[in-house]
Amino acid sequence: MVEGVVKPRGRHEQNSIVIRDLPAPMTPEEVIKLFTDIATCPTPASARSDVHNTWYVAFVSEDEAKAALAFIKSTSFGGKQIRARLKTDRNYNRYRLDLLYNPHLIFFY
Repeated sequence: MVEGVVKPRGRHEQNSIVIRDLPAPMTPEEVIKLFTDIATCPTPASARSDVHNTWYVAFVSEDEAKAALAFIKSTSFGGKQIRARLKTDRNYNRYRLDLLYNPHLIFFY
């Protein structure tokens, strides 16, 4: 730990959903369409793919993400139940990486 660094504290908002095991040839638009097909489900802000057919779907707020999670877990895709969970926003880790690569951002007491 670097002496004098101010470490952000607080609860991180869970405004993303992780969806696992979707079929491989999917686009972000198709993943977002999974949510928009349900009339009362919140619309995602973005979707990005990751390894092993995992998708990260971001929402504006934690309440929207929780509502969307309830809807998406009750639906199926390709004859299989959709596997999803909430994910914490990693702004804190981005802050730490900024400090690593930009030491002038370090605040002292």
